[in-house]
Amino acid sequence: MQLLNYLPVALLAYATGVAAVPDHDSGDNSSSTEDSAADFTPAVNCRNDICYSAVVPEATANSESGPIWFQIYAPTKFAWVGLGTGTQMADANMFIIYQDGNGNVTLSHRQASGHTMPQVPADSSVTTTLLPGTGVSDGFMVANFRCTNCTTWKSGESLDFTSAGTPMIGAWQEGDPLDSTDVEEKIGQHTGSPRIFSLDLSTAIKSTAGNPFVDQFAVPEGASNSSSADGDSGDDTTGGDGESAGVGKFSLVSGGVAAAIMMGLSLLM
Repeated sequence: MQLLNYLPVALLAYATGVAAVPDHDSGDNSSSTEDSAADFTPAVNCRNDICYSAVVPEATANSESGPIWFQIYAPTKFAWVGLGTGTQMADANMFIIYQDGNGNVTLSHRQASGHTMPQVPADSSVTTTLLPGTGVSDGFMVANFRCTNCTTWKSGESLDFTSAGTPMIGAWQEGDPLDSTDVEEKIGQHTGSPRIFSLDLSTAIKSTAGNPFVDQFAVPEGASNSSSADGDSGDDTTGGDGESAGVGKFSLVSGGVAAAIMMGLSLLM
C-alpha cells in the first residue's frame, strides 16, 4: 500500500524529468514539419490507395529546369506501378516501381513509342535518385525520388509550374511481385485503363532544401493509412529504419516507467 501511495509522486517526477530532456527525434520532426507546413503542400492524386505526389523546388520553378521530387505509393498487390508525364504513354517520361525482393523497390525510368512495353532509353539525360523513406512495409511499397532533367520530354511537352492542371498518367498491373533489381525487367501490360489526371504544381513549390516526403508527408493524403502519417509513417514506409525508431521509443517509455517504480521503491527505504 505504501508503494502505491508513493508511485504517483514518482511518476510525476519522471514525467517532469522527461519534459526537460531534449527529444532529438521530435525536434527534427517538428522543425521539418513547421517548415513543410508553412512552405508547401505536395500535389497529390490518390485513388484506391495508388497515390502519385510531386513537389517542385523553388529554383526549378523559377528557371524551368532542375530537379523535381516525386512519390509513388501503392499496395503490394500490384506487380508494378508507373507514373508518366503528359497525357499519353508515347514518348512520355515514365517512372515504374516494383519490388526488388529484398524489402525495397526498384525504380526504372522508361519511355514508350506507343502501346508497347516501355523501355529504358538508350540515350537520356534524365537521372533519378531514390530518397529516404523508400521501401516496402505493411502491404505498401513507396518510392520517394528526385528526378533531374524531367521538366521536358521527348514529345516536346514540358511541365507547367504555374498551372493548376499539369497532365499526368498512371498505370499499374495487378499480380505477383517481380522481385527484381533489374531496371530493364520485363513487365506485363497494365491492368484496365490508365489513369489520366492532373497535378496542381503551382501549389507544390518548396523553397527549402531536403526530401519533402517526410513527417506528415511521408504517407500521402488520401491513402487508407494516411491518418498514421504523423505518428507511424516511418513504420509504413521505411522498413527497418521505421521499426527501429518504434522500438527505440517503446524502450524509452518502458525504461522510464521502470525508473519511476524504482524511485517509488527507494522512497520506502
